[in-house]
Amino acid sequence: MRATLLGLASLIFGAFAWASDPRIEHAAEGARLYRAECAPCHGPTARGRGDEAWLFDPPPPNLRIAQLDRRDPNALVLRILDAPESVVPSPKALAASAARTDALVSYLERLPRVNWALAGRGRSVYIDRCERCHGVFGHPSPTPPDTGAPRPRDLAASPFPVDDKRLAALIRHEREGMPSLSREIADADVQALVAFVRLLSPGHETYQVSCARCHGDEGIPPRGGKEPAVVFDGAYFAAHDTRFVRSKVWHMLGDRRPESMPHFRGVLTEPQAHAIVDYLQLLPPD
Repeated sequence: MRATLLGLASLIFGAFAWASDPRIEHAAEGARLYRAECAPCHGPTARGRGDEAWLFDPPPPNLRIAQLDRRDPNALVLRILDAPESVVPSPKALAASAARTDALVSYLERLPRVNWALAGRGRSVYIDRCERCHGVFGHPSPTPPDTGAPRPRDLAASPFPVDDKRLAALIRHEREGMPSLSREIADADVQALVAFVRLLSPGHETYQVSCARCHGDEGIPPRGGKEPAVVFDGAYFAAHDTRFVRSKVWHMLGDRRPESMPHFRGVLTEPQAHAIVDYLQLLPPD
């Protein structure tokens, strides 16, 4: 009985001490910031199993360790802000970068041959008629928009007929799970849609996400600001072979490969980093 009372008193005292811990005030904000900035690598529960953990070898560490609560919070804040430690890309991440490089080089070499006026019109038609089912980059959503309908085709991964007329016929006429556009779309819009659909590919997606903001959708940088000097036109590819372009692309994508833990100075303030530390130090250790 006495042991039970002592155990209960210890539990109550521990709960009271935790509730009176000054770090509690910032822990909720720290949890929100952790989920936004840290969880992709360290996992939603801080055990090192985030969605992007596969990029690293070894993977990000488990932060639910007993020693974390005893470490100097100021030192932990500096680690978050300035990230002194190095990490190594995993072989799988390097292979993924190689695949992205090859896809992007193939796409870049197509840029000078694209009829951009036609493809631009086709993009507008695609957004209006196709994006809901096939997604921004041609990838359908995991679940069909209509109950019972088959999953739409992945346009970025699908081989298409070489002949534009055959592709136009596929676009126009009803297929399983795809409504017919025959009576609802003008011939000019079909031809424009064909031009845009032919752009959909892994290289197109990588270019739009990683390059278009500076280099422009057409490979021509927008005027104004600090635009890059490179223009991906016919003259550029006449002067540079595929091997040269690939080396430049690999370097560009390589800059985005993880070589060190991301530093957050300029992204997080010191109080925000302290809030994350408060949250992590209050997590129960494994």
